[in-house]
Amino acid sequence: MKRRLAIIICALLFVNNGYTAENDGIADFFSELDKALKTLCNTVAPTTNDTVTGRKTLNAFSRKQQIAEGNAFADAILKELRKQNIRINDFNPSMYRRVSRIAERVLAVSHLRNERWSFVLVNDPEFNAFVTGGSVLFINRGAVENHSNDEIAAIIGHEIAHVTANHRFERKSHLDTAKITGSKSARREWFQKAFGHNQEIEADKYGLLYATLAGYDPFVAPELWEKMFYKYGNGGGFMRTHPANSERMQLTERFARKWNSYHISGKQNPNFVRILKSQKETNISDNTAVGKGGGVADCAETYFNAKQQHESAKREEQRQQYQAAQREQQRQQVEDIARVAFANKVSKLISINSMYVLSPTELQFDFEYSGNKPVRVEMLAVLTEIDKNSKVSAWILDSGTWITPSYSVVLEFDTPVFANWRYGEKIPENYRAHNIQVKIIDAKLANS
Repeated sequence: MKRRLAIIICALLFVNNGYTAENDGIADFFSELDKALKTLCNTVAPTTNDTVTGRKTLNAFSRKQQIAEGNAFADAILKELRKQNIRINDFNPSMYRRVSRIAERVLAVSHLRNERWSFVLVNDPEFNAFVTGGSVLFINRGAVENHSNDEIAAIIGHEIAHVTANHRFERKSHLDTAKITGSKSARREWFQKAFGHNQEIEADKYGLLYATLAGYDPFVAPELWEKMFYKYGNGGGFMRTHPANSERMQLTERFARKWNSYHISGKQNPNFVRILKSQKETNISDNTAVGKGGGVADCAETYFNAKQQHESAKREEQRQQYQAAQREQQRQQVEDIARVAFANKVSKLISINSMYVLSPTELQFDFEYSGNKPVRVEMLAVLTEIDKNSKVSAWILDSGTWITPSYSVVLEFDTPVFANWRYGEKIPENYRAHNIQVKIIDAKLANS
């Protein structure tokens, strides 16, 4: 609301100044300035009306350019698949026909229904599908077999929505423009992945609309992501370009409820064109002539929309960073608990047979280890001495060493605490019991 109000005010100021001017020269000045702003904005940051939402967005690529570049990329992928002897389409003709039928139905109710697309079935068991921004859709065998037609429609709809929303080229245009204007956020990998994450949510939303309008059940989508969650968990790294499976399950449930009234089971919704149009916003600049406030409205709409998109990505970036910090803290806590538990277990398998003085600063420990696997341990040795004046002196050291069933280790103290002892002298057991403590503070198996 605030965004639209600001755009209206900007446009009205130009219109008001132009029409209330005392002479035609002033009016002409504002008119030319408005036209110049339109030209300047399109030169610095080319824009277009988003095909899906109708909103002004940054976009330096026409649909013709998108198809040319996207399909060139697709050709390179096909060449690489052939090079790796990965078969496509004809390895399973019936599966390919099934995919093509579903894809054609979903494409027919999309914003790009007048385009001719190619669908590529890849003989790969991984659950995956993708587009390159042109008119080619790739889908792996793993995203088709053992999945229902409704599930496949949701997957294909998602990929088509990436193209209708111009995600690949919009992302490039936005990040390039942001970098040119000095944005530090746009240079961060965290931000770039968060930007892509938001686009994935938009593709889920409108892709599910396409599948619904084509006659497929929208509530199958959350069920699909529920299955993915129970099979794979949330997976992925900390910087996610895709929502986690549990997040997608919740989001697609919400989208399914939103679109369900448009669902006619097994049939194309006859009102799909009107429904698609109803999702579009009306821009002020679309109804205001350039030279009469349309130029400034166009620039303002583009700026506010890009700003909103940018801030949304920053919030997602911060959310992911917070979650990453929480996961890392939890992981560290689990590791610490496991390490302490294992160290205590190893401690019970170790006994000190004897100790010998090697020098004023060195002490040899002879251990007996009853474990059956070599272990690397970090030992903490504390030597405490009490003189005749009840003064306590303590020396603490730790040492990392591999231990086997029978082994010796030499520990070196920073202070010559054994200056009054003879070389090779054995430490009496009663002195050892009262003055020396050895504790295993960390332990790892040899192969870990």
